[in-house]
Amino acid sequence: LHGSTMQLFSALERLERNFDRTTDDIRIEISKLDYNFSQTQSDLGELSDRQISSEQVASNLKNDITNIESDLQSNHLRLLLVQNAVLNTTFQPNQQIAQDSRISDLESKIQLLSENVDAEKLEIEVLHRQIVEKVDDKDFNKWERAQHKVRESILQFKEDIPLIKHQQEEMEEELEKFIHQLPRDCSGNSTLEQLFERQSGTYLIRSPIDELKDSAVQVFCDMDSSGGEWTLIQRRSKGDESFDKDWAHYKKGFGDIDGDFWIGNEILHKLTTSEKYVLRIDMWDAIGTYKYVEYNTFEVLAEMDNYRLVIAGYSGNASDALSYHNGMAFSTPDKDNDASKATHCAQFYGSGWWYNHCQYVNINGRYNTGITWYDMDGQEWSELMKVEMKIKPRTLFKS
Repeated sequence: LHGSTMQLFSALERLERNFDRTTDDIRIEISKLDYNFSQTQSDLGELSDRQISSEQVASNLKNDITNIESDLQSNHLRLLLVQNAVLNTTFQPNQQIAQDSRISDLESKIQLLSENVDAEKLEIEVLHRQIVEKVDDKDFNKWERAQHKVRESILQFKEDIPLIKHQQEEMEEELEKFIHQLPRDCSGNSTLEQLFERQSGTYLIRSPIDELKDSAVQVFCDMDSSGGEWTLIQRRSKGDESFDKDWAHYKKGFGDIDGDFWIGNEILHKLTTSEKYVLRIDMWDAIGTYKYVEYNTFEVLAEMDNYRLVIAGYSGNASDALSYHNGMAFSTPDKDNDASKATHCAQFYGSGWWYNHCQYVNINGRYNTGITWYDMDGQEWSELMKVEMKIKPRTLFKS
């Protein structure tokens, strides 16, 4: 009995080693299947026509693999129980017949476990083939055809790039020619005077971006007031545009050219330093009284000098209040350049302007409450409901 038991125990050890190796092989196969499943799921995810059904198939297959792995673990546990039973039989006093019966029963269980392992390994191979077949089926062919079309489109696009670049260069040349023909302002000495037809309205002018290149800028041309040919740089008439803006907005300009707007400090600088300009301000107070001022010299310096204001040569029927702001840097709510130490004028009055201590004129102030002009003769403030700032080359005025 002891010899038979030891033989069975040795057989069990061999079977366990084989089982462990088989289990390792199966786990490797499962790992491969998991990888293939992930790849398959990734590929199926790109196939829009069968995405839902393909993902369901792959999910079912993965569940089957998980169940098989669970069965393998269960069988391994059963094998350990069998081995433990064999060890127990060695130390239990039993009759020869009972021992032979148990040995026979154990041999049958071992054989059954071995067959189960082989069957499960075969089932894994079948599942693997099913996954490959699913991937290599119509969906995979569709995916390959789609990839081929994408590659063809990319190649075609690469071939078209030189032509597109050439067409772009031609368009840029035509645009530069067009911009070069645009006038510098709304004055009558422009090269496109015939296009203006002497009517007030919105037009394009040429403004330098740098020393080598110009850009087209939309402006409003006043062809009616005081001889016409005025380029508007500011207007307040409706109150639908807030002038409580930061430095960047005042630099670039904002608003509606046909309504309330600020043309932009950078454009003002480039215009007024390329030629000598006259500044005109037309204003209407709350009861409709109209007044104006003109300054024979108007210049806005560069940003490095904070767009400093230069004016001189006053005339008009409104007071010379703007001269109080001459030489002042431009201030905005986010950039305090005024002369006041106690008050941040731009923040207090909610607008960008050439503030001093703080103002005699603020035609960028809050609409209905803060658009003001100080009458220096009568020493009283005028609340304005409408105001326009406009410029024209000094050469158009008679000496």
